[in-house]
Amino acid sequence: MLEGNPQPLAIASRVLAPDTLSALRRHPYHLAAWHIADRWAFNQPEQLRALEAEGEIMVLIRLPSAPIASRSFPLNSGLRPETRISRAKNTEK
Repeated sequence: MLEGNPQPLAIASRVLAPDTLSALRRHPYHLAAWHIADRWAFNQPEQLRALEAEGEIMVLIRLPSAPIASRSFPLNSGLRPETRISRAKNTEK
């Protein structure tokens, strides 16, 4: 059980190797990726360790490298923003 508000990567530091943590602390990774890594380490530590065993890069490529708030459209939309707007206009008729 978690108590209080742990520092970013505090939970992940119990699961990931120091080299992986060091890579996560460097640019382009930000607070959003650190929170995801902590949540991942808390909820599925065995899967995270297995992924890391395949290579540090396997962990890093699955984490966002830019702040979530700076993105202009959903990650999994599969559409460019202008496409989503034009489809929305077509459904209003």
